[in-house]
Amino acid sequence: MNIIIAGGTGLVGSELVETLSRVDDTKIYILTRSESNEVNPYLQYVNWDDMKELLPINPHIIINLAGATLNKKWTDEYKQEILNSRLHTIDSLYQYVDSLSVKPHTYINASAVGYYPTSQHVKYDEGDVFQSHDFLSGVVSRIEYESDKFSQFDTRVVKTRFGIILDREQGALSEMIKPYKFGVGGKIGSGKQWMSWIHIDDAINALLFLIFNKDVCGPVNVVAPHAERQENFSKTLASVMDKPNMAIVPKPIIKAILGERSQLILEGQSVQPSVLLDKGFKYKYPMLEQALNHLIHIKDYS
Repeated sequence: MNIIIAGGTGLVGSELVETLSRVDDTKIYILTRSESNEVNPYLQYVNWDDMKELLPINPHIIINLAGATLNKKWTDEYKQEILNSRLHTIDSLYQYVDSLSVKPHTYINASAVGYYPTSQHVKYDEGDVFQSHDFLSGVVSRIEYESDKFSQFDTRVVKTRFGIILDREQGALSEMIKPYKFGVGGKIGSGKQWMSWIHIDDAINALLFLIFNKDVCGPVNVVAPHAERQENFSKTLASVMDKPNMAIVPKPIIKAILGERSQLILEGQSVQPSVLLDKGFKYKYPMLEQALNHLIHIKDYS
């Protein structure tokens, strides 16, 4: 099985590559702009400018995880980069597939639960359809629209909408724990905002599930079954770390520091993974306390 992965060096990509490298008869091609000296018979790094090297391989699956990070100041210029980096990647992959005589049977494109409107009261799943209503939803809607073009090749298109991915060393959790280490963790804003999260192991297992279950297509929410309000998330994190949970960070301070990007922290959605559950996916860490206990106590953050 030949698999091309764009964005194979990020949080999800690196874990996915490591897992797929253990699958028998699998060769992985990582599209990158970085140099690599890694020697692995099952893994090959290919520069984006040299995609012609991939023409003879007949890929079975293409997985696109690439895109500029959201964790930088959202100036008008950088917001355009967030969108353009994703559209350019999708277009490059589309042109590549169009040139192939044998098309891949599956194309998986990563997006986010930011597709759904923020709400403190409504729960969403993949059956809910919306027009774009803010910057993030506009980005998701656009890249999912462009991803659907791969269906013209009779390729199965899966659009994974990721929630907050919890990992012990990278991503959101590594930042969340910092104030708790100094005893100043606690509620952010009202604390009522929802956090749709998923343990990194379950995120990777969900991708594997989607790769090998060929009857799944369209949008798939890659989140745990139980979203948490931020105030409950913070209490659980404090309990697991055995730290106080007394601080309150007012909404105006977060907005002053982060600007428009503050919506990632101050607002949220309660998102259900209905497709994964209906198709029989089994979570290792469906509950937050279970997930945090595993992540926190594997490595000592105290």
